[in-house]
Amino acid sequence: MNVALWIVQGLLAALFTTSGVAKATMSKEALVASGQTGVRDYSIPFIRFIASLEILGVLGLILPGLTGIAPFLTPLAAAGLAVIMVGAARAHSREGDAQRGHQRRRPPRLPAHRLRPGGVAVISPRPIYSASGSANRCSR
Repeated sequence: MNVALWIVQGLLAALFTTSGVAKATMSKEALVASGQTGVRDYSIPFIRFIASLEILGVLGLILPGLTGIAPFLTPLAAAGLAVIMVGAARAHSREGDAQRGHQRRRPPRLPAHRLRPGGVAVISPRPIYSASGSANRCSR
């Protein structure tokens, strides 16, 4: 089991290192031409930030097991790389919609006027006064 775990960690490390180094060194146009089309909508500083997170994730995936120092970092690094992959899946799904000619879907928005009363009731430490001036308290 330990050998299988190291094989999977090594493969993931190789993939994320390749992707991170490419994002850290290549221009946006070169990345899109090489097949990393999910970066098209993002700025170069953000792409470089993701590249650094990928490389740090690789270090956190491999080094604790090799050195025996802070082994709790390995699952945290794996979780961080999983978060990066969720973001990549979202970026690629948005890109796929645009390539097929569909309108880009935006996340649904909740109207602010519906959120304010509930938010104020939860946040406010004082009673909320009605238009008549009397204090209204929520029953618990």
